[in-house]
Amino acid sequence: RGRVAWVAACRGLTQNMPSAVVSAGAGHTACFLSVLAGDGSDANANQSVSLYTWGQGEDGQLGHGDSEDVSRPREVTEFADANVQMVCCGAHHTIAVVTGAPDQSQVREVYAWGWGDFGRLGTGDHFDRTSPAIVPLFSGVAIQHVACGDSHCLVVTGTGQLYTFGRNQNGQLGLGDTDDRLAPCLVKSLLDKNETVNAAAGGGGHSART
Repeated sequence: RGRVAWVAACRGLTQNMPSAVVSAGAGHTACFLSVLAGDGSDANANQSVSLYTWGQGEDGQLGHGDSEDVSRPREVTEFADANVQMVCCGAHHTIAVVTGAPDQSQVREVYAWGWGDFGRLGTGDHFDRTSPAIVPLFSGVAIQHVACGDSHCLVVTGTGQLYTFGRNQNGQLGLGDTDDRLAPCLVKSLLDKNETVNAAAGGGGHSART
């Protein structure tokens, strides 16, 4: 009985303690904090507290609306009233999956910011973004996983489809050529084989998926 009571007490103490999800780029770091809402029985019960970034900011990769370096964690105010579900840092850019306020929990968006060269932000152009910008193709789409390489991104949808965009010098987008992409493109070769993707990862000039 004593052990059961101790375990219950520990659960009570840790239930609402925030946990951190961290991602690091070449010179910057992003971290969002989340707390477990309710009794934890709901798989989607984690509620984001805040997204913080710090480090090198010259390409806008911190998302603070400027190009200044930051020497300590600073909140990305764009998401102050949102629920950050995922975040990943590339070399000089950042991507995040965000839902709306509690009364808009089903509204999902993918945001990207930082250095826009090669189309790595997926916004359809080469422009840098110093504040989070919506990646239009994924508006309202269920997202399972996001990943960044040095200069490209990979997004896995809830239905297991893989989209890639950005630099493709070495064929890292998996699209059968070496042309850069300014906007997300479906990796059709996997679709043709009826293969679904669970997760993806990007390196300097290559990618992998499971």
